[in-house]
Amino acid sequence: TKGAKGPPLGKGAPPPKAKAAGGIPEPSKPDLRLDAEMKPLHWKKVARTAGTVWASIGDDRELLPAEAVTRWFRKRAVTTAKRPSLICQAQGNPICIITDARTKTSREISLRCLPPPAEVARALIEVDASALLPEDSEQGVQLENQLERVNAGVPDQKQKQELEAARAAEPDRPLGLIESYMWELSRIPACSDRLKCWIYVHNVTERADSLCVRLRMFEEMLACFRSASLQRLLGLFLAVGNYLNAGTREGRADGFDLETLKKLDSVKDSQGRDIRHFVIGIFLKHFKADAQTFLKDFSPVLKAVTRKVDQRNDSVEFRKQVPSLESYTDDIQRFQEEYKSKKELLSKVLSFIDDDSDLFAVKMSEEFRRAGQSMENMVSLRESLVEVYGNILNWFAASNAPKNVPFLTAFDAQVKTDSKGGGGGVDSSRCFPRSDDFFLLWDNLLIPPELIERKPWLPDVKYKLGPRFCKVREITVDDLEDLWETQKMMVSLLGEGGGGDEKQHTPNSARFLRRRNSNNA
Repeated sequence: TKGAKGPPLGKGAPPPKAKAAGGIPEPSKPDLRLDAEMKPLHWKKVARTAGTVWASIGDDRELLPAEAVTRWFRKRAVTTAKRPSLICQAQGNPICIITDARTKTSREISLRCLPPPAEVARALIEVDASALLPEDSEQGVQLENQLERVNAGVPDQKQKQELEAARAAEPDRPLGLIESYMWELSRIPACSDRLKCWIYVHNVTERADSLCVRLRMFEEMLACFRSASLQRLLGLFLAVGNYLNAGTREGRADGFDLETLKKLDSVKDSQGRDIRHFVIGIFLKHFKADAQTFLKDFSPVLKAVTRKVDQRNDSVEFRKQVPSLESYTDDIQRFQEEYKSKKELLSKVLSFIDDDSDLFAVKMSEEFRRAGQSMENMVSLRESLVEVYGNILNWFAASNAPKNVPFLTAFDAQVKTDSKGGGGGVDSSRCFPRSDDFFLLWDNLLIPPELIERKPWLPDVKYKLGPRFCKVREITVDDLEDLWETQKMMVSLLGEGGGGDEKQHTPNSARFLRRRNSNNA
C-alpha cells in the first residue's frame, strides 16, 4: 500500500482491463489505498465509454506529486478548545457567587465566547489580542467585543472577597463558569483598570484620525470663501443695493454686513419676487461662466450641508444641518479629558508593576504615546482652523472680536458661553457668528428653504427638487435655474424671450446689458 509520502501516483500495478458487466465497463483507474484521510470531491462518476472525451484520457497520476496532494487536501484533525462548563464534571455542586438569574445568564453568554480562563488572563497580562480572537476573524471588529466580554468575568472587590472565602473553605470544590473566570482574573493586580486601558487604546487613535479627517474637510470649506467668483456675486448684490439706496444716507456703500444676506427677501416686486431672484437670475443667466466657477469653488460647503425634505400631508418642511467648528471643539475637549483620565489610570496600573520589561507596561506605554501624538495633531489642526475662520470673518468684516485678544481665545470663550446655554446665530449680541450659522447663511442664500416649501406641486418637490438638493452631489447652474425659475424671471424683469412690450429693454436694463456684454468680452 502506497503511503501519503510515497512515490508519485501511477507507479503501482497497471490498471485492470475493463470487463463488461451488465453492459457497464469496469473502471480503468486503479483502486488507491492511502494512509491519510483525504477531503472528498463529490461528483457524479462517468464510465469510460467510446465516443466520449474520457475514452482518450489515460491515467495521469504520474504528473501529480503524492506528497503535495496529501499536504494540500488531507483532512485536518479538528480540535476544539475545551470551555469551562456550567456544570462541572467533578463531584459536588460548583461554587457560584452570582445568584441573580438574569445577571448570571447574560454573563455566561458573554464568557462562553472566550478562550479558557487561564488563557484570557495570560492575554490580558501580555496584551495578546490574537489569543482572544477566533481564527480568521477581523481584529479591529472583534477585539473590542471580546474585551467587553472579558469585562463580564472581572469581579469587584466584594465578589473577590466572597470568592476567596468560598475557595478557602472548600478548596476541592469546583468553580462555576463565571467564577472560574473571576478567579483567574482576580489574580492579576489592577485587572479592571488594565482592561479599561486596553479598551481605550484599541480605538482611540482611529477615532482621533477620523476627527482629523473631518477637520481637513472643514479646512476645504473655509478655503471656498476666497473664491473670486463669490466676489462677483457679492458685487452684484452691492450694485443693486446702492441703486435702491440712491440719494439716501445708505447709498454709495462699499460693502454690507452679513446680516444683510438674511434681509434680501424683504424687498419684493409686484409679483412677490425679491432681490435674490433678480441678482441670482442675472448671475446665472448673464455671468454663467462665473456662476459655474463659483459652484465648483463652493462645492465643499454645498456638499457638507445635509438637506432633508419632510413631507407631511399637504405641507413640506426643508431642513438643513452642517458641521461646525464649535462642535468639533467640544469633541476635542472630550477627547482630551478622556485621555487625561485614562493616562492617570495607566499610571495607577504601572505602579503595581516593578519589571520594566513587563509586556503590559511596554505595550501600553507605547500605545498611549501614539494616542497622545494623535491628540496633539488634532489640537494643533483645530487651533489653526480657528485662526483661518477668524481671518475669513475679518475678510467679510463680520467679526467684532476685541483686537487686543487673540481670536483663538475669543473663540474658545464664546464656545464655553454657548455650552452654558448662550445663543447662536448672526446677530449683534455676539462677537462673531457660529461657524454652522455662517455656512448656512450662504447655503440659504443659494438654496432658500422657503423656495422649496412654497412650491405648489408636491410631486416636484419630492421627485425633482428633493433628489437634486438632498443628495451628496455637485449642484449645477441648471439646478439653481430650475429652483429660482430663472427663465421665467428673466422674461418678466428684462423682457428677454417674451412677447409684447416686454421685449423692449428699459434704459437701465439696456445699460446693464451693454456693461455685462463688455465685461464678458
